Amino acid sequence: PSSKDFTGVSSTIMQIDLAPTLGLLLGVGIPSKSAGRVIPSVIPDFQYSDALRINARQMQRFLDKRGIVVETALPEHATIEEYEHFIDLAQKSLAQSVDTNDSKMEYVALTGSLILLAIPVLYFSKSSLDLCSDSGTKHQICRFGIEFWFLLAGMILHPIFLASSSIIENEHAYWFYFTSSWLFLCLVKKVALSVHLNIVEKASNNNQMAKLLGVMILLRLERCRLQVINFALLAGLPEPDVVSQGTAILVVPDIFGSSISAGTACCLFTVFTATGIFVTRKQSNRVVTSLSFFFITLGGFMLLSLKGINDPEVVMFDISAILRARIVYVCVLALIILSVLSRDSIYFVVSMSMLFLLLKRSSLTFLVVIVSLKLFLMTEYFISETNLIPSLGVLVLWALGQCAFFAFGNSHAIATVDVSGAYTGLTEYNMTICGFLCGIITFSGPVLATAHIVRFIEVKIWRANSLAVTGKLRVVRIREVNLAFWILQSVTSFRIWAISAILVAMQSHLFIWTVFAPKWMYETLFTVAVSAASQLLFTVAAGNNDDYMIK
Repeated sequence: PSSKDFTGVSSTIMQIDLAPTLGLLLGVGIPSKSAGRVIPSVIPDFQYSDALRINARQMQRFLDKRGIVVETALPEHATIEEYEHFIDLAQKSLAQSVDTNDSKMEYVALTGSLILLAIPVLYFSKSSLDLCSDSGTKHQICRFGIEFWFLLAGMILHPIFLASSSIIENEHAYWFYFTSSWLFLCLVKKVALSVHLNIVEKASNNNQMAKLLGVMILLRLERCRLQVINFALLAGLPEPDVVSQGTAILVVPDIFGSSISAGTACCLFTVFTATGIFVTRKQSNRVVTSLSFFFITLGGFMLLSLKGINDPEVVMFDISAILRARIVYVCVLALIILSVLSRDSIYFVVSMSMLFLLLKRSSLTFLVVIVSLKLFLMTEYFISETNLIPSLGVLVLWALGQCAFFAFGNSHAIATVDVSGAYTGLTEYNMTICGFLCGIITFSGPVLATAHIVRFIEVKIWRANSLAVTGKLRVVRIREVNLAFWILQSVTSFRIWAISAILVAMQSHLFIWTVFAPKWMYETLFTVAVSAASQLLFTVAAGNNDDYMIK
């Protein structure tokens, strides 16, 4: 920053010079790894010579530890000019060393990012190219409308603008308005289309419009919740104070943040989920349906007792809060096993929602239900919309997962990670368990979206398998799914490559450690998770049937 020295002449002070200067003025010494020099205008004249000597000796020790040799050695007894000359040479040598190391790290980071970008392209390219090159099926599967290109363009352009720290800090607003614009675009198309449909087709179209409208309303509720959090941070008040003082933007703030609403959310989730599973699945496999009904009801009752009472000291039926939480864990695991055995991903979706109802804070319990319902409606929309390609459904569900990530209170900052939920049901610290739970709590929105993508893809493949048609259509369907994963992997890999390039370019930025580096860490973890999830999704969708394998 610029300043005025004691003579009134404008001068420039380097940021790295503050550490050695303040260290000497406070009497604590110069930090051993400081690369700065004392500021002459701040040090009194009668102490300046001693300050330079201490500064030069510290720089000499720092250079020796890093194995850097300066052209002119520091003499045992030197003048002020010799000390200043040595410090100048030392700073230049350190800068050259740092630039060399940074260049190596830049090449490593960019090369690794390019490899990540190339993996999905190479992995999915053959079947994806076959998808659009087959002349017999090209008209069936190349149905990329304006909705797809609008969505893809927004996802590709977005990481390019992350070079601005302000955009990173307000990324939650981008995902909300971007996704809402896409939903509005689809709703307008549906309204325009309804004019030219007959009665039967119009009823189906109205049903689809109702689903889109429901998703938009639930997405708006998510946004309201995020505005409550942001307003609390700006006002310097805890969330309940913001709601009680009427400063929140939310129209009905009472649905968030109270034990009654948390218990109500758990009750609604249990009743509707258990009833829905029983009604829709009772004809397929009664044993699995009965077991799932039992585990959902038991887990829901335990959640109601935990979140509705919200007092860990309360003991119900001689069952402590820790044991009740562990019973919920068992119910979640049982539902996942039932999902694998029955090859019905709806149980996996329910298990993830139940898990996050347990791990999230009581103030977020109702929001978990809202996010789950939003993703469910969006998945049902794409399942019943036969004219849309799977790629569109996968990308939209992924974008809704990003919206949920921010709605749950996460951001680019490490401070927003919720560590407390990772100790749910534990009596002592376990690094592996706590780390795993902390990770899925942080990425709970994308995890829920991934669960619904599993269900969406599974139903698409199941319908293709159940149709009494030639095997060629089944191959086309699995290639469509393959293309969907190729696009998703490519988008996420491009994001991490763009953010890595931005991180390298912004390495000297003031916010490198508070904004850009944490954002890069979040995106890296998310990209690895998406890559792993893509493999899992394709495996689940393809199953063990040889008809699904792409030759």
